[in-house]
Amino acid sequence: MKALPVLIATTLVAGCSSSPLEDALPPPKPLSPGAESAQEGAPDGSTTPPGSMLDGGGGRAAFRAGEAFDYARVAKRSQMVETMLQVFGYATSTAPRAVAVNAEGLGFVAVHAGATQEENELIAKQACFVIGGARPCALLAKAGTFAVDEEKLTPDFVLAKPAALSELPFMTPAAAAAVATAYNAAPNPKALAIGLDGTVGTGYRATPTGLAPSSAADAMRVALERCEMQSRFSPCTVFISGATVSFDPVAPRLEPTIDYGRRTLATNLPGSMAGAWTTIQSDYLSDVPPQSGSIYLSRKGAGGYFTSASAATADAEALEICNARASGEPCFKYATNRNIVFGTGDLLANAPGNVALHCKAVPRASCAVHRTMGCATSGDYYLGDATGVKLAACVF
Repeated sequence: MKALPVLIATTLVAGCSSSPLEDALPPPKPLSPGAESAQEGAPDGSTTPPGSMLDGGGGRAAFRAGEAFDYARVAKRSQMVETMLQVFGYATSTAPRAVAVNAEGLGFVAVHAGATQEENELIAKQACFVIGGARPCALLAKAGTFAVDEEKLTPDFVLAKPAALSELPFMTPAAAAAVATAYNAAPNPKALAIGLDGTVGTGYRATPTGLAPSSAADAMRVALERCEMQSRFSPCTVFISGATVSFDPVAPRLEPTIDYGRRTLATNLPGSMAGAWTTIQSDYLSDVPPQSGSIYLSRKGAGGYFTSASAATADAEALEICNARASGEPCFKYATNRNIVFGTGDLLANAPGNVALHCKAVPRASCAVHRTMGCATSGDYYLGDATGVKLAACVF
């Protein structure tokens, strides 16, 4: 059995018969059109008939500020908001929480125990603006009550394009300050990606002895992939690269960075610097075959690989190495020998309701993108483009 170097997160360390790897896009390839087709549902993306948010028809009593929040009383409801309310357990939660919606009924539900009520309200409005297709939003509910009288529900919140790292949205000011401090201390090349749930993906050398991105493009790829593997609202969008803030709330990324269709090891490893792939080429692929090999990764970029005459030994050792380097983050199997076994299911298994959120609440560029990201059941999905976000029937 060949002694292999050890690559951990950002650090390459000499070892014996094992290799942890941590820190890896060129821009994602355009997705080829498949058999999927889309038929538009409600033109505004809601699940209720077109009409004013203030339409109190059907004998329904208009809601009033301070009354117990009941989403069924809202005239213009959406699959998007209803899914979030159910998954986050909004009705029974005791955490600070808020719901923001736009005039089309699309919106966002913020339930953050570590944030104040006011912070949740701002997060809900910020994310509502982005996920709803750059439409102004208004606060519908705060904690367990309606936030406003129905006839006064006027969406007017617009998330301005940020100009500085200090303006990170979707998180508390304390969290944003911590992210900014770490980023400012990191050397170039570096990049940061964000998700609507406040997830952050970093693409930079985290320690003095760690691997660094090979270029600005490598830093952005790593940041996007790490965020994509962690966020419940992926894909993610680059917020800053180097010193340039590029995040535009009007144009979030709607396609994945990770190539989920790739089934053979090539080019890079998700969330890993280009240097990690160089090590895999020299120390892993050179042995497989004739040796058996396994590669495990974590969603934050840590991982481990191992080769052995025994497939069982290779698998057990690679997982052990990944677990030792992942700081409690679950590891998933990425490859057996040269074959990629990783898929979107590995990213959806870590939190209750992930599949529902992933498929029923997040807008993406097309039905083909939804399918690529693991939503393989025909049904209603949100599609986004320059004109906004719409609910469409995708047939797979």
